[in-house]
Amino acid sequence: MIRTTFYIQKLRLIIAIIDAIIILIMFPYTVFAASFSGSATAVTIIGTSSSQCPQSWPLAHGYITQGPQGTTSHYRLYPNEQAIDIGGNPTDTPAFATFSGTVLVAQTDYTPGVGYGRYVDIQGTCNGAAFTGRWAHLDYIDGAVTVGSKVNFGQLIGGIDNTGNSEGTHLHYSFLGLTMGTPYIPQNPAFSTCNSNVACNINW
Repeated sequence: MIRTTFYIQKLRLIIAIIDAIIILIMFPYTVFAASFSGSATAVTIIGTSSSQCPQSWPLAHGYITQGPQGTTSHYRLYPNEQAIDIGGNPTDTPAFATFSGTVLVAQTDYTPGVGYGRYVDIQGTCNGAAFTGRWAHLDYIDGAVTVGSKVNFGQLIGGIDNTGNSEGTHLHYSFLGLTMGTPYIPQNPAFSTCNSNVACNINW
């Protein structure tokens, strides 16, 4: 019985190693960590395959209050953008880069009640195609985010606020030249036309 259990543990270990090798072949930039004990084997993925295409949410927490075709403002005012509004956070909650790219715009001056307020545009390349990501209605822009500078995935962009044409503290997060949907965000809103956190039904 003891010998049988020993061979089962070895077999599990071999299977885990084979799985890890397959993952590395399919996703060469993925980092993994394996842990082994007397009774179990686990492989945990802790990396990611690429930072060129957008991935993850730009805020650590929040909920979507308007979808890409939301009639509150997105479909009416920004028809060329694929945008979502993210609420549920206080002023100056940090917003982060969801891909690596180059800063095109770091707009600090603005007219109250007009446009995007303080905002940042970052140009990236996803699957060989150029696109732009936008972080808008910011209170401040981080000092390292300047026109022409390189931004890395996960880098601080600035703090959210209510600047420009906005009706409350939130982040206007959008793409130009790329669809606002999976896999570029973790989950799609329940309806692209949603106009409230209840209707959009995404919280994290």
